[in-house]
Amino acid sequence: MPTVPVIYWNWIYRAPFTSEPAIGLLTAQVVVGSSEENEITAIATGIGDNSFFFPQSIFLQAQQQWPQANSDFGWADEFALQVIETDLGTNNGGGNSLTFRVKRLDGPDGWGQQLAVNILISVVLIELQ
Repeated sequence: MPTVPVIYWNWIYRAPFTSEPAIGLLTAQVVVGSSEENEITAIATGIGDNSFFFPQSIFLQAQQQWPQANSDFGWADEFALQVIETDLGTNNGGGNSLTFRVKRLDGPDGWGQQLAVNILISVVLIELQ
């Protein structure tokens, strides 16, 4: 199973810490690259900081031919993405990784493009006292 480091991550929204739980949105991007197989499972590492948070929802989106994100190459590739396991924030002792699967849907072959995966995570933030 390949490990893919995060290219970047950023808090899109992070509510100020109070005595009550708050919400936050975290975004990240990884490049899984090309694959000779129709399906791969990868581990994205380096997501987030040392904040004390509980992931609530995780959304994944495929992006073609990184870094030329705004180009249309006319490829008919279709992908499904699935979250397999999280080790983020406070889950399982507080890690910074996410295991996910990418599967090509429009045919039995792999893909040649440098496929990127965009990640959006909604979280509940807790301030430790």
